[in-house]
Amino acid sequence: MKCSQQDNAGNFSETRVIIDIIDQLRPQFKHNRYEASVSENQVGPVLEVLPAPIQADTSEGSNYTIIYSINEDSPSDYQNNFNVDQVTGIIRVVTELDFEEIKDTITIPLKVRTDK
Repeated sequence: MKCSQQDNAGNFSETRVIIDIIDQLRPQFKHNRYEASVSENQVGPVLEVLPAPIQADTSEGSNYTIIYSINEDSPSDYQNNFNVDQVTGIIRVVTELDFEEIKDTITIPLKVRTDK
């Protein structure tokens, strides 16, 4: 995600938020990394992980649920600023980002697993 903001004086600041997909079982994605933009002080949905996971092991069938979460094992200074809907994979900003206090890039390690 690219977080950018321009103030009334025309000053512009930008931060990138990178989503790393950590596959746990069968879910597979076309890409390992997704990026999106977030405005300064924005709260709410910012990124839906697309394309949807693709089933890799056809012997398991397609009757499983994909569960999304932020990987707590990979520390991030900004993990508490975001949450992810376990069912849809939509990532939300839950705490405003202050561009004066954050890095240029934020990485959110996203864990994806199945219920099987």
